[in-house]
Amino acid sequence: MLKRLGCTLLVPLLACLQAVPGSAEPRPAAVRAAAGGKILVETLAPDANVVKGRLVFSTVNEEIRPAKTVRITNTGTATLQVNSLSLGQSLDMVNAVAGRSKDHTREEDFILVDPPALPLALAPGASYDLAVQYAPQRTATLRSSGQPTHTEDGESYAALTIASSDPKASAVVVGLAGINAYDFEGNNENSLAEIARAFGWTVDIGSEKGDIGGQKTLMGDEVYSPYWLRADTNRPVLLWPLARYSGRSDSAGGSQRWEAKAGSGGNLYQFAGREQDDSPEGWEVPGSDDLSGGENQKVLLKILPFNSGSYSKTNTVPSQDAVDFKPSAAFSLKNSGGGSSTDDSLNGADQLHNWRLYPVRDGNGQLLANTWLAAQDNGIDGEFTKNFDYNDAVFLLTNAKPEQAELDPAVPAAAPGAAAVKLYFSSTYAGTLTDDNGDTLGFTDVQLNGQDGYTPTNSYRPDLLDLTRGDPGTLKVTSTEGTNEGDSNSLVNGLQLKFDGRSTKFKVSARLLGPLSQINIPNQRAGIMLGPNQDNYLRLTASARSNGSLVLQFVFEHKGDPVYVGSSVYIRDPDKLQYLELFLLGDPNAAQVQAAYRAVYTTGEDSGQVALATPVTLAGGQVGHFFAAQSKAGIFASSKDAPAITITYDNFAVSAN
Repeated sequence: MLKRLGCTLLVPLLACLQAVPGSAEPRPAAVRAAAGGKILVETLAPDANVVKGRLVFSTVNEEIRPAKTVRITNTGTATLQVNSLSLGQSLDMVNAVAGRSKDHTREEDFILVDPPALPLALAPGASYDLAVQYAPQRTATLRSSGQPTHTEDGESYAALTIASSDPKASAVVVGLAGINAYDFEGNNENSLAEIARAFGWTVDIGSEKGDIGGQKTLMGDEVYSPYWLRADTNRPVLLWPLARYSGRSDSAGGSQRWEAKAGSGGNLYQFAGREQDDSPEGWEVPGSDDLSGGENQKVLLKILPFNSGSYSKTNTVPSQDAVDFKPSAAFSLKNSGGGSSTDDSLNGADQLHNWRLYPVRDGNGQLLANTWLAAQDNGIDGEFTKNFDYNDAVFLLTNAKPEQAELDPAVPAAAPGAAAVKLYFSSTYAGTLTDDNGDTLGFTDVQLNGQDGYTPTNSYRPDLLDLTRGDPGTLKVTSTEGTNEGDSNSLVNGLQLKFDGRSTKFKVSARLLGPLSQINIPNQRAGIMLGPNQDNYLRLTASARSNGSLVLQFVFEHKGDPVYVGSSVYIRDPDKLQYLELFLLGDPNAAQVQAAYRAVYTTGEDSGQVALATPVTLAGGQVGHFFAAQSKAGIFASSKDAPAITITYDNFAVSAN
């Protein structure tokens, strides 16, 4: 019998995440209390291998696939009473895609199968296995005009709350997530962004599309490293299978291996086709059967491990010893069947970009140490029909880091106030970007744009930069029509440096020397910015209105959607400005950024530091992306559809605030 339980308890996100001992607030699984009956709530492998306190389901065409288990155990010395089991709103609501908050109130898409009569008494040491099934009630369709995700109504999120007599963990929450593909294969499958979200991670994939493209351009949080190192040499590297949306086949496929940069590597496992799946002839197990093409078109797959020189013929839930390897030096990942390597140079004559790897971030955007989402698109040189959707096989790579340390986003940059992040253009800055004359600027990189490859081939133009050393010196930046606003992603010379923005209040500042009367046509702008990439940033700019007046504009762009924060601030007499100082004041503990300015005139008038009325408060995954070990801030000038302007800066700094 299948029984649906209605929503009797809605669990506030922060209450769950911040519950403290002695609190009656919900707490995430698994949780232990101090005395008497003690509740331990666990999910089982394969879910528990990769994410704790969460069940992740998948299906195609609303097919009902097998249930998963939540195990409730009394680890105490007295009887534990389970009082209620309730389904309610997802804890991931804060990270909902814009326009898709309804996906996080989908408790009706999950079923508790034959739940026990309540209250349920558990003696010390006793357990109860609660079966949970994903049964989507909406029909998934493909993205239509104006829809933000590839699959419309294809994601379902909810929370299961288990209330008990445990006084120190009276309500434990298990996250529930399900993705429902429109149909099998090709563009019908769930996108990589949807797969990543299902695990509760806030990885910026860079696109919601099914086909995100094979261009050699870094997408979102992507890091391109052909070779990798074992992060902790006392522990193995693990390659957990997360998802496989590949061509359906009778035979096993998707063979995964690692390759030493110098020397040999080893086979790890492959995936069952129709001939090796969980469905004996005449009896089908949905999700591992003839319809799905074996262990395919799903998340959290079983594997055929490689042992003693051959692949097992038994479909097996992955265990650590089946997915681990211990490289002594640099290594790459490879699909031995499709020939796809993390080293582009090995992917056929066209050197195709067949893997995209992303650092994994939790729901608050915090990096999970040495943990990577590794997404693969199979095939080289026309050997397969390629659509570059990067969901042919998706993995969780743990205990690994890029071979080159500078590619690792977990390595802390300089602290606010350090000499490396205070530029007065008065000395040389070894190893940094240069102007047209070869003078070093102090900025270490630029904000990559949509025309770049893995490096700034388009977004960096030294010929438009002119540094004059002095005490202080000056840096002149001449604009182009490129801009990072919206989906343009064509900004040139968005000069940046990195700093550790995780714990200390900081102040990003720059001084623009007057006069600024040259900013007089709409879309002419110059200023400062803070944020991880071209689609996610905050900026404060001196900009022109249609009547030619000069205003300050504070803009927050999230996933390519710019929002003007508060009202524009009018700056009078730009022709009489001695300088205009711009500030972005960051508070990582409050997850807030405040914009401010100071206008000093040739007449001696000084506005002092003036805060703009409306700050920006970041939430969920935005927090860790902006307040990061390698936060990014810098300066720029832009003039889309307008004549070029030249702006003179005489300092840029990230200071402790």
